[in-house]
Amino acid sequence: GIMPVEKGNLLRMASGYGMRMHPILKYRKMHKGMDFSARRGTPIYASGNGKIIRANRSSTYGNVIYINHGYGYETRYAHMNKFAANIRKGRKVKRGDLIGYVGNTGRSVASHLHYEVLYKGKHVNPIDFYFGNLSAEEFTAMQESSRLDGQSLER
Repeated sequence: GIMPVEKGNLLRMASGYGMRMHPILKYRKMHKGMDFSARRGTPIYASGNGKIIRANRSSTYGNVIYINHGYGYETRYAHMNKFAANIRKGRKVKRGDLIGYVGNTGRSVASHLHYEVLYKGKHVNPIDFYFGNLSAEEFTAMQESSRLDGQSLER
């Protein structure tokens, strides 16, 4: 897979997968995805080929897209400002296709993309899914930053 937000558009890697301090509730809970901090309107790309199985609004995730990649893999993209044109349930997408734009919808405290990867219905660490377009140094740095006990941007 590829990163859902281009490296040049990242303000920072806000929060990785793992136990995190919840910014509003102030207790540690499992953060089941990865937060990419970026400005509202920053393009979001499908991290792999697949079929959109959900594209709607939820109270928690805001504008959210689920993509089924086959082989047991699914990715989720949450808190989007809006979907790209023609993005809807049932549509096939290719890796790198524009699917929407970073936003602050749903239960979110700052503009960011919350990105999840599931394998056979269970959450897995997204870092293992999209490292293909990172150099060894960047991958190591991203892994380190994903281990830091930062706050997630969900509320």
